Amino acid sequence: MLTLSHAGLLRGGRSVLQDIDLDLLPGVLICLCGPNGAGKSSLIGLCAGDLAPSTGKVSLHGVSPAHSPPDELALLRAVMPQSPALEHPFPVADVVALGSPATHMADRESVLHELGCADLMSRIYTELSGGERRLVQLARVFLQAERANERGHCPWLLLDEPVSQLDLGRSHQVMTALQARAARGLGIITVMHDVELASRHAERLLVLANGRVIADGDPVAALSENTIQQAWQIEASIAAESPGSGVRVRVIRTSGRGAAAN
Repeated sequence: MLTLSHAGLLRGGRSVLQDIDLDLLPGVLICLCGPNGAGKSSLIGLCAGDLAPSTGKVSLHGVSPAHSPPDELALLRAVMPQSPALEHPFPVADVVALGSPATHMADRESVLHELGCADLMSRIYTELSGGERRLVQLARVFLQAERANERGHCPWLLLDEPVSQLDLGRSHQVMTALQARAARGLGIITVMHDVELASRHAERLLVLANGRVIADGDPVAALSENTIQQAWQIEASIAAESPGSGVRVRVIRTSGRGAAAN
Protein backbone atom coordinates (compact mmCIF):
# COMPACT_ATOMS: atom_id res chain seq x y z
CA MET A 1 0.00 0.00 0.00
CA LEU A 2 1.21 3.50 -0.87
CA THR A 3 -0.70 6.22 0.95
CA LEU A 4 -0.54 10.00 0.83
CA SER A 5 -2.55 11.82 3.51
CA HIS A 6 -3.05 15.58 3.09
CA ALA A 7 0.43 15.64 1.56
CA GLY A 8 1.80 18.97 0.42
CA LEU A 9 5.15 20.20 -0.82
CA LEU A 10 6.81 23.61 -0.74
CA ARG A 11 9.84 24.29 -2.93
CA GLY A 12 11.56 27.64 -3.03
CA GLY A 13 8.74 29.09 -0.96
CA ARG A 14 6.14 28.02 -3.53
CA SER A 15 3.39 25.48 -3.09
CA VAL A 16 4.08 22.68 -5.57
CA LEU A 17 1.67 20.05 -4.25
CA GLN A 18 -1.39 20.67 -2.12
CA ASP A 19 -3.57 18.39 -0.01
CA ILE A 20 -2.89 15.13 -1.87
CA ASP A 21 -5.01 12.25 -0.52
CA LEU A 22 -4.40 8.94 -2.27
CA ASP A 23 -4.64 5.27 -1.36
CA LEU A 24 -2.73 3.35 -4.04
CA LEU A 25 -2.85 -0.43 -4.20
CA PRO A 26 -0.32 -2.75 -5.87
CA GLY A 27 -1.40 -4.94 -8.75
CA VAL A 28 -2.70 -1.96 -10.72
CA LEU A 29 -1.02 0.06 -13.47
CA ILE A 30 -1.54 3.69 -12.44
CA CYS A 31 -0.81 6.47 -14.93
CA LEU A 32 -0.24 10.03 -13.73
CA CYS A 33 -1.05 12.68 -16.32
CA GLY A 34 -1.19 16.45 -16.33
CA PRO A 35 0.25 19.55 -18.00
CA ASN A 36 3.86 20.64 -17.75
CA GLY A 37 4.60 22.00 -14.29
CA ALA A 38 1.59 20.35 -12.66
CA GLY A 39 3.71 18.65 -9.99
CA LYS A 40 3.90 15.13 -11.44
CA SER A 41 7.64 14.65 -10.90
CA SER A 42 7.35 16.11 -7.42
CA LEU A 43 4.62 13.61 -6.59
CA ILE A 44 6.87 10.76 -7.77
CA GLY A 45 9.62 12.24 -5.58
CA LEU A 46 7.36 12.16 -2.52
CA CYS A 47 6.37 8.54 -3.18
CA ALA A 48 10.01 7.55 -3.68
CA GLY A 49 11.28 9.28 -0.55
CA ASP A 50 13.52 11.58 -2.58
CA LEU A 51 11.45 14.49 -1.26
CA ALA A 52 9.91 14.87 2.19
CA PRO A 53 6.39 16.29 2.42
CA SER A 54 6.11 19.81 3.84
CA THR A 55 2.67 18.93 5.19
CA GLY A 56 0.83 15.66 5.71
CA LYS A 57 2.27 12.16 5.45
CA VAL A 58 3.49 9.61 2.91
CA SER A 59 3.52 5.93 3.81
CA LEU A 60 5.14 3.22 1.66
CA HIS A 61 4.51 -0.28 2.95
CA GLY A 62 3.85 1.26 6.36
CA VAL A 63 7.05 3.34 6.60
CA SER A 64 7.96 6.92 5.74
CA PRO A 65 10.09 6.69 2.57
CA ALA A 66 11.80 10.03 3.19
CA HIS A 67 13.12 8.73 6.53
CA SER A 68 14.08 5.20 5.51
CA PRO A 69 17.68 4.02 4.97
CA PRO A 70 18.66 3.72 1.29
CA ASP A 71 19.25 -0.04 1.48
CA GLU A 72 15.73 -0.57 2.85
CA LEU A 73 14.21 1.77 0.28
CA ALA A 74 15.87 -0.19 -2.52
CA LEU A 75 13.73 -3.17 -1.52
CA LEU A 76 10.54 -1.12 -1.32
CA ARG A 77 10.66 0.83 -4.57
CA ALA A 78 12.62 1.15 -7.80
CA VAL A 79 12.74 4.61 -9.36
CA MET A 80 13.26 5.78 -12.92
CA PRO A 81 13.75 9.57 -12.86
CA GLN A 82 12.83 11.83 -15.73
CA SER A 83 16.49 12.65 -16.47
CA PRO A 84 18.87 10.05 -14.99
CA ALA A 85 22.14 11.76 -14.05
CA LEU A 86 24.53 9.23 -15.53
CA GLU A 87 27.19 10.43 -17.96
CA HIS A 88 29.99 7.94 -17.27
CA PRO A 89 30.84 5.54 -20.12
CA PHE A 90 29.70 2.39 -18.33
CA PRO A 91 28.87 -0.74 -20.34
CA VAL A 92 25.11 -1.16 -20.68
CA ALA A 93 25.36 -4.51 -18.84
CA ASP A 94 26.69 -2.66 -15.78
CA VAL A 95 24.05 0.09 -15.92
CA VAL A 96 21.24 -2.49 -15.99
CA ALA A 97 22.66 -4.02 -12.79
CA LEU A 98 23.20 -0.76 -10.86
CA GLY A 99 20.34 -1.62 -8.50
CA SER A 100 21.32 -5.29 -8.22
CA PRO A 101 25.07 -5.65 -8.89
CA ALA A 102 25.32 -9.39 -8.13
CA THR A 103 22.90 -10.28 -10.92
CA HIS A 104 23.99 -12.81 -13.54
CA MET A 105 24.59 -11.59 -17.08
CA ALA A 106 21.80 -13.84 -18.38
CA ASP A 107 19.28 -12.05 -16.16
CA ARG A 108 20.49 -8.65 -17.34
CA GLU A 109 20.10 -9.72 -20.94
CA SER A 110 16.65 -11.15 -20.20
CA VAL A 111 15.16 -7.82 -19.09
CA LEU A 112 16.70 -6.07 -22.09
CA HIS A 113 15.25 -8.78 -24.34
CA GLU A 114 11.78 -8.19 -22.87
CA LEU A 115 12.06 -4.55 -23.96
CA GLY A 116 13.29 -5.53 -27.40
CA CYS A 117 16.80 -4.18 -26.95
CA ALA A 118 19.03 -7.12 -26.04
CA ASP A 119 21.38 -5.93 -28.81
CA LEU A 120 22.36 -3.03 -26.52
CA MET A 121 23.94 -5.37 -23.97
CA SER A 122 27.49 -4.92 -25.23
CA ARG A 123 27.20 -1.20 -25.99
CA ILE A 124 28.48 1.79 -24.00
CA TYR A 125 25.71 3.70 -22.24
CA THR A 126 26.89 7.21 -23.19
CA GLU A 127 26.97 6.23 -26.87
CA LEU A 128 23.26 5.40 -26.92
CA SER A 129 20.43 7.58 -28.18
CA GLY A 130 18.03 9.17 -25.71
CA GLY A 131 15.39 6.52 -26.36
CA GLU A 132 17.87 3.68 -25.98
CA ARG A 133 19.05 5.12 -22.66
CA ARG A 134 15.49 5.14 -21.40
CA LEU A 135 15.06 1.48 -22.28
CA VAL A 136 18.27 0.62 -20.41
CA GLN A 137 17.12 2.60 -17.36
CA LEU A 138 13.78 0.81 -17.43
CA ALA A 139 15.56 -2.53 -17.62
CA ARG A 140 17.57 -1.46 -14.54
CA VAL A 141 14.35 -0.77 -12.64
CA PHE A 142 12.82 -4.09 -13.73
CA LEU A 143 15.88 -6.01 -12.57
CA GLN A 144 16.03 -4.23 -9.21
CA ALA A 145 12.35 -5.03 -8.63
CA GLU A 146 12.87 -8.68 -9.56
CA ARG A 147 15.74 -9.06 -7.09
CA ALA A 148 13.69 -7.40 -4.33
CA ASN A 149 10.76 -9.68 -5.14
CA GLU A 150 12.99 -12.73 -4.81
CA ARG A 151 13.84 -11.56 -1.29
CA GLY A 152 10.16 -11.51 -0.33
CA HIS A 153 9.38 -7.87 -1.03
CA CYS A 154 6.77 -6.38 -3.34
CA PRO A 155 8.40 -3.17 -4.55
CA TRP A 156 6.70 -0.27 -6.26
CA LEU A 157 7.92 0.89 -9.65
CA LEU A 158 7.94 4.70 -9.77
CA LEU A 159 8.56 5.80 -13.34
CA ASP A 160 8.83 9.37 -14.61
CA GLU A 161 8.05 9.43 -18.34
CA PRO A 162 9.33 5.94 -19.24
CA VAL A 163 8.17 6.22 -22.86
CA SER A 164 9.65 9.65 -23.49
CA GLN A 165 11.77 9.62 -26.67
CA LEU A 166 10.49 6.18 -27.65
CA ASP A 167 8.84 5.42 -30.98
CA LEU A 168 5.27 4.19 -31.25
CA GLY A 169 6.10 0.48 -31.25
CA ARG A 170 8.52 0.69 -28.32
CA SER A 171 6.06 2.78 -26.34
CA HIS A 172 3.35 0.15 -26.59
CA GLN A 173 5.90 -2.59 -25.84
CA VAL A 174 6.92 -0.81 -22.64
CA MET A 175 3.32 -0.24 -21.55
CA THR A 176 2.49 -3.90 -22.21
CA ALA A 177 5.48 -4.94 -20.08
CA LEU A 178 4.24 -2.66 -17.28
CA GLN A 179 0.76 -4.17 -17.49
CA ALA A 180 2.27 -7.65 -17.17
CA ARG A 181 4.19 -6.66 -14.03
CA ALA A 182 1.11 -5.09 -12.49
CA ALA A 183 -0.80 -8.30 -13.20
CA ARG A 184 1.89 -10.14 -11.21
CA GLY A 185 1.17 -7.96 -8.18
CA LEU A 186 3.62 -5.07 -8.42
CA GLY A 187 2.52 -1.52 -7.77
CA ILE A 188 3.32 0.81 -10.66
CA ILE A 189 2.96 4.57 -11.03
CA THR A 190 4.10 6.05 -14.31
CA VAL A 191 4.08 9.67 -15.44
CA MET A 192 2.67 10.00 -18.95
CA HIS A 193 2.18 12.90 -21.36
CA ASP A 194 0.39 10.87 -24.03
CA VAL A 195 -3.08 10.60 -22.50
CA GLU A 196 -4.40 8.39 -25.29
CA LEU A 197 -1.59 5.88 -24.76
CA ALA A 198 -2.13 6.05 -21.00
CA SER A 199 -5.85 5.44 -21.40
CA ARG A 200 -5.22 2.29 -23.43
CA HIS A 201 -3.05 0.64 -20.81
CA ALA A 202 -3.84 2.10 -17.36
CA GLU A 203 -6.34 0.62 -14.96
CA ARG A 204 -6.35 3.80 -12.90
CA LEU A 205 -5.58 7.28 -14.17
CA LEU A 206 -4.78 10.34 -12.06
CA VAL A 207 -4.86 13.85 -13.52
CA LEU A 208 -2.83 16.47 -11.71
CA ALA A 209 -3.16 20.23 -12.30
CA ASN A 210 -1.70 23.11 -10.32
CA GLY A 211 -0.47 20.71 -7.65
CA ARG A 212 -3.83 19.04 -7.01
CA VAL A 213 -5.47 15.80 -8.14
CA ILE A 214 -8.47 16.87 -10.20
CA ALA A 215 -9.50 13.44 -11.55
CA ASP A 216 -8.97 9.89 -10.34
CA GLY A 217 -10.56 6.77 -11.75
CA ASP A 218 -10.69 4.49 -14.74
CA PRO A 219 -9.29 6.25 -17.82
CA VAL A 220 -12.60 6.83 -19.60
CA ALA A 221 -14.11 8.45 -16.50
CA ALA A 222 -11.00 10.44 -15.57
CA LEU A 223 -10.40 11.90 -19.04
CA SER A 224 -13.63 13.82 -19.39
CA GLU A 225 -13.99 16.91 -21.57
CA ASN A 226 -14.22 19.00 -18.39
CA THR A 227 -10.99 17.50 -17.02
CA ILE A 228 -9.16 18.17 -20.30
CA GLN A 229 -10.36 21.77 -20.23
CA GLN A 230 -9.44 22.28 -16.58
CA ALA A 231 -5.99 20.70 -16.79
CA TRP A 232 -4.72 21.62 -20.24
CA GLN A 233 -6.95 24.62 -21.15
CA ILE A 234 -8.01 22.76 -24.26
CA GLU A 235 -11.52 22.41 -25.60
CA ALA A 236 -11.74 18.86 -26.89
CA SER A 237 -14.17 16.12 -27.73
CA ILE A 238 -13.59 12.73 -26.10
CA ALA A 239 -14.55 9.51 -27.83
CA ALA A 240 -14.33 6.21 -25.97
CA GLU A 241 -12.93 3.36 -28.04
CA SER A 242 -14.21 -0.19 -27.71
CA PRO A 243 -14.28 -1.39 -24.07
CA GLY A 244 -10.80 -1.50 -22.60
CA SER A 245 -9.22 0.32 -25.54
CA GLY A 246 -9.01 3.81 -24.06
CA VAL A 247 -10.13 7.12 -25.52
CA ARG A 248 -9.41 9.40 -28.44
CA VAL A 249 -8.99 13.12 -27.82
CA ARG A 250 -9.85 15.51 -30.66
CA VAL A 251 -8.70 19.06 -29.95
CA ILE A 252 -11.22 21.69 -30.97
CA ARG A 253 -9.42 24.81 -29.76
CA THR A 254 -6.88 25.92 -27.18
CA SER A 255 -7.02 28.83 -24.75
CA GLY A 256 -4.41 30.78 -22.81
CA ARG A 257 -2.42 28.89 -20.21
CA GLY A 258 -2.35 30.15 -16.65
CA ALA A 259 0.53 29.86 -14.21
CA ALA A 260 1.36 26.29 -13.22
CA ALA A 261 3.09 24.73 -10.25
CA ASN A 262 6.60 23.34 -10.59
